[in-house]
Amino acid sequence: MSKMFYGKSDPFVNEDERGYADGSIRIPIGKDVEVFKDEYDADKNIHFVMFKFWNDIALNVEHCLYKIDWNTHLLTSYIKNSYFEWEEDSVQRLSFYG
Repeated sequence: MSKMFYGKSDPFVNEDERGYADGSIRIPIGKDVEVFKDEYDADKNIHFVMFKFWNDIALNVEHCLYKIDWNTHLLTSYIKNSYFEWEEDSVQRLSFYG
């Protein structure tokens, strides 16, 4: 069971046996996958991962953004809404601090 503060469990977030996020993201593989950002900001102690891929089930392009904040010990996932704006989808506690 995921240790969520908000939203539902994200299929791209790796979890430990207790359901906490382990701080890593599963990026889909395929020719249509593009990683736009995979950066760690040492000054802010925050890691950002952003990618997009073609979803064969929904028949659309999915845009994903993840913020791993080592200060608050939270992993936040964002998706693009129908207006193509980022909106928060879920917030999960990191396993090291569970």
